[in-house]
Amino acid sequence: MQILETNSTIIQQYKTLVKSMSSDEFVTKSKLLEGATIGQHVRHVLEFYMELIKGCDLHCAEVCYDDRKRHLELETNQSLVTKTFEGVEKDIFNANLDKPIVVCSKHTSDEHIKTKSESSFHRELVYAMDHAIHHMAIIKLAMKVEFPHIKLNENMGIAPSTLRNRNLCAQ
Repeated sequence: MQILETNSTIIQQYKTLVKSMSSDEFVTKSKLLEGATIGQHVRHVLEFYMELIKGCDLHCAEVCYDDRKRHLELETNQSLVTKTFEGVEKDIFNANLDKPIVVCSKHTSDEHIKTKSESSFHRELVYAMDHAIHHMAIIKLAMKVEFPHIKLNENMGIAPSTLRNRNLCAQ
């Protein structure tokens, strides 16, 4: 299924990015990212995938991205990041795309108020992919300025729909 292949491509881009950076570069505070690091952005993206998979493993199939566990080691341990992305990729290929999911969101300052929405693994996988692409675009901007010596995939951080549109316009 195409959504699985596209997620796989995005995950491969993240793994390539992480492997291309030195450990110092991965944890360097970025002025363009307002003091955040590339590692922090990568951790954030990875946790959304992890939360989706965890939620699907539960009998009730409930996902709450706001309550996800923060795995701070993913901000600094590049080999763990790569291994975790590999596990995520395996898990999404083995998942039931049609599985119903309840997504909980917290949109107020009151931690106890949750909004619940019906969704599916497929829909949430699209969301996780879009979220990953969005952060990849942000990372790419910082990388071009702060680490220009690192060669980046020219399609990194660009949505598949944008790539299709660019190809149509070029013809």
